[in-house]
Amino acid sequence: MDHVTMGVGFEECNEIKRKYLGKNTYGAVKKNVPMAMGDFYKDYGDRLDDRLCQNSSWAAQVADMLGVPVVNRAIKGSGLDEHYFGIYRDWHKGLIQDGDLVLVGLTSMDRMPDFRLNRHRPHCYTLLSRFIPNDSSSGLLLDVYNDDFQVFQYFKTLQSLANLNSKITVMMQPMGVWPLAQYLDLLVRLGLTYTREYAAQIWQECEPHIVSELILDRTLPMCGFGHPSLAAHDKLAKELVPILDGRFKFVR
Repeated sequence: MDHVTMGVGFEECNEIKRKYLGKNTYGAVKKNVPMAMGDFYKDYGDRLDDRLCQNSSWAAQVADMLGVPVVNRAIKGSGLDEHYFGIYRDWHKGLIQDGDLVLVGLTSMDRMPDFRLNRHRPHCYTLLSRFIPNDSSSGLLLDVYNDDFQVFQYFKTLQSLANLNSKITVMMQPMGVWPLAQYLDLLVRLGLTYTREYAAQIWQECEPHIVSELILDRTLPMCGFGHPSLAAHDKLAKELVPILDGRFKFVR
């Protein structure tokens, strides 16, 4: 939705983003995406309307098609641990009521909360070393938070979300690049055999809380930073509506 709030066309917005990536004539990227995004939003942030983006997300569109109210608490760049933390906090404060349906977008495994005091809230960084600040504490996190631990922590949190509270309904929808089966195969190729078995078992346990294994269609035009476009959110929402309506029988 950046192009809408900037008042430019979709392709013009993508061209601006590509300039922030610093691609040269051979197509080599001089900056990684998080660095480029940081610079972009530093320059254009006061012109971008998060509420418009939230109202255009797949979850907001699903609620609109079903005729039910929605509160979108998604945070850009957040990971599963932060989702759990936020849902538990909001339920404890009464912001999520007993009987509510909570939809969780399952983001990638390589994100973790950062509780350091210089940040205004727990937030998530990707754990690839080229994406995070080059300081000693981040280096130590990378040493501890290795591949096996990432997978273990992610699926442990997935299990915790599924069992969070019997009075609210938590349903989870994958947001990844590939279907889960391909992720599990990738874990084997990376030599993570034991955590792959653990992940597969937890996913099976959590299946009653999984909306579907559909994913955002990345064959549709993408934003210049590689994120799914509004068209992909539109398509996913239309595919999820009959699934959720058939399961929960929403009254219109």
